[in-house]
Amino acid sequence: MLGAMRALRMSMMGLSRDLLGLFRGFSVAMGLVLALHGAVCVLAAPALAALPAVVALNAAVSLALLAIAVHAFPPPPIVTLLVATACFGAALVVG
Repeated sequence: MLGAMRALRMSMMGLSRDLLGLFRGFSVAMGLVLALHGAVCVLAAPALAALPAVVALNAAVSLALLAIAVHAFPPPPIVTLLVATACFGAALVVG
C-alpha cells in the first residue's frame, strides 16, 4: 500500500507531491493542532471552568474525533482521544 501511495503523484497549486507525503503531512499537522489545542485547554482550565458551553463543545468534538479514531486509526490515537473525552466528560460533571 505504501508503494502505491508513493507512486500516485498529485499536483496542487504548482506543487507536486505523492499521496504518502500528503497523508503523512496531514497526519502530523492534525496531531500538532490537537496537541496544541489540548495544551491551550489545560492552560486555560481555570477560566474555562466558568464557561460550561466551551467545555461541552470540547467534549463533543473529542467524542466525534474518538468515533473517527475507532473507525479509522490504530490504537495510540484511540487511547489518547479516549482519555481526552473522559477528561472533558469529567469536567462537565464536576463543573
